[in-house]
Amino acid sequence: MTGDTPQHIKALVLNPEQTFEEIMLLPKNEDQHERVVGRGFVVNKQMEKKLESGAVHRWQERWMVSLSNSHAQRRKKSFQNRLDKVESKLTKLKAKADDSADSFKLKAKKILQACNVEAYFHLEVNESITSYNRQGRSERWHPATTNIETPPITTLRREFHIKKNISVEDAQDQTPLLKWWKF
Repeated sequence: MTGDTPQHIKALVLNPEQTFEEIMLLPKNEDQHERVVGRGFVVNKQMEKKLESGAVHRWQERWMVSLSNSHAQRRKKSFQNRLDKVESKLTKLKAKADDSADSFKLKAKKILQACNVEAYFHLEVNESITSYNRQGRSERWHPATTNIETPPITTLRREFHIKKNISVEDAQDQTPLLKWWKF
């Protein structure tokens, strides 16, 4: 079962056999009230294993699937911090003169992969090269320089767009949610 835990949790949480029940913490003193610390449910599973002798051994297991509210809040805060960290790093990312659009995009992807949030962002790098001739006189006019042609000036312009594939709230509600459930 150990290797299949994520698949089991996904199946049980997305298609629960029972309704979720609140997990209450009993008060320590009379002046305190019960408080909800999580939610979960219990699943009874029939298990079997074929032994080396060929016999089949069957037993009943009871799985308690739970979600801690405080654990989920810590994970949400951590996830939000990772997203903020990535956005600040990406806004500070500057292209060097000899960087191509692909190498610039590769640098940005490395940042996303380092924080494990590449599924939540879409990177787009637009590169345009324009060339134009300099018009008019130079600042210091001299009769000997009036007929000299100036070489064309080439400018390279890169635009870097970061788009979130999903809003932070949706990301927190969908993908990481399954990671917060435990057996």
